[in-house]
Amino acid sequence: LEDGQGRFLLAIVDAGGADRLSDLVRRLRESALHAKTPILMISAKQLKDPEREFILANRVSFNAKPVRPIDLVRLVREALAAGPAAPDSPS
Repeated sequence: LEDGQGRFLLAIVDAGGADRLSDLVRRLRESALHAKTPILMISAKQLKDPEREFILANRVSFNAKPVRPIDLVRLVREALAAGPAAPDSPS
């Protein structure tokens, strides 16, 4: 979803390949314009520990397939209502 001014309000990605996904997420997080854009990932893939750690570190909401359309609508509404992804707080 885009706001008409070049900013994404929400990115929904189908994780076809871990390399492509990590590249997309990394590019979004490195962009000042999209660093806090909520990201929903939808995948049938079983995540390996490094992938899971990457997703958590980059504030990506993982959702396992199959996702019913009504559930996708709910996930989108929740992500938009929550607002921009907050950066990790220092420990």
